[in-house]
Amino acid sequence: KKLPLLPRGGEDKTIFSGNQIGDHGDRPVSKKHNFEFAALASNALTDAHVRLEYDFVLSLPQTWHRPYKYDNLDLHRPRRLLLSFKGGVKGRKKTYEYYSHRWIAAEYWEDAEDVEVDVACRNGWRKVPYQSTEYEEWLLNSTFVFCPGGSGVSSMRFTEALAADAIPVVLSNLIPPLYPDIDWSDCLVRVSEARIVDLPRILREIPQDEIRSRQIHCRSLLHTVIGQTRLDNEQVISTAGRNEQFQRVMEIWSYRIRAAYERQGFRKGLRTPIPGYATSNGST
Repeated sequence: KKLPLLPRGGEDKTIFSGNQIGDHGDRPVSKKHNFEFAALASNALTDAHVRLEYDFVLSLPQTWHRPYKYDNLDLHRPRRLLLSFKGGVKGRKKTYEYYSHRWIAAEYWEDAEDVEVDVACRNGWRKVPYQSTEYEEWLLNSTFVFCPGGSGVSSMRFTEALAADAIPVVLSNLIPPLYPDIDWSDCLVRVSEARIVDLPRILREIPQDEIRSRQIHCRSLLHTVIGQTRLDNEQVISTAGRNEQFQRVMEIWSYRIRAAYERQGFRKGLRTPIPGYATSNGST
C-alpha cells in the first residue's frame, strides 16, 4: 500500500523510520513509497543513497542491552581482547555482499590471544544468542569491536560496542548516525575493505593516549546522540535509544530549516529573522 502523496512534494517534511522503509537493509527507498522531497531518517541509508545535510542516518537498534550491574566498570579498564567480532554469515534469503567482510576477518586475522572472531552462529536471523554470556564477555572485554554490515551496510554492533565502552571499527563506506551534523572522527576507527586483513596490526599501532581519548568521545556520543536501552532482571526497561535519536533529528531538522530561512532572507535583502532565533549578526 503506497503512502499518500505529500503536500508540496514533502519539501518541509521528515519521514522518520527504520530499514523497513526499503525492501532490505541496503535499499532504503522502495517503489511503493512516495518520499519526493521529504528528508528521510533511516538506519538503512548508504553512501550511495544518502543526501548529506538533507537526510538523517540513524543507528540500528541494539540487540544486546547492557545490564545495570556493569555500571561501575571503569571506562579505561584493561581489556582481555584487543579486537573481537561475533555473528553469523547468512541472511534470511541469501548471502549478501556485506557478509564477505566477516569471512575475511575469520580467515585472515592473526591467530592471537587478544583477537577473537566467531562467524559460526547458525541459529538463524534474530535467534543468535546476543544476550549470551560469551557475547557479553567479548563486548565488555574488547578495546575494539569490528562492526561490518550484514544484510545492509550498517550494524547493530555499532551501538552495542558503544554501550560496552568499546571503540567501533567500521568500514569506509559506513555513514555514522546523524553525520555530518555530528562528528564521529574522534570516536570510531575506519578501515577500508582492502585493509581488513591487517586490522589487528593497524589497531596495535594506535597509541594508548589516543585510545583513551576515543573511549571518552565514544561514551559522550552514545549518551548525547544515540542513547541506550538497559537491561534489568533480563528485561529491557528503557527505550531511550529510539527517543534520543528522534529528539536529535528534530533539533537538527529545525536548525537546518531556520538556517535556510535566514540565508534566503539575506539573499532577498530581508533582515527579519524568525522570532527566538539568533541570527549571525547577533539579533534575535
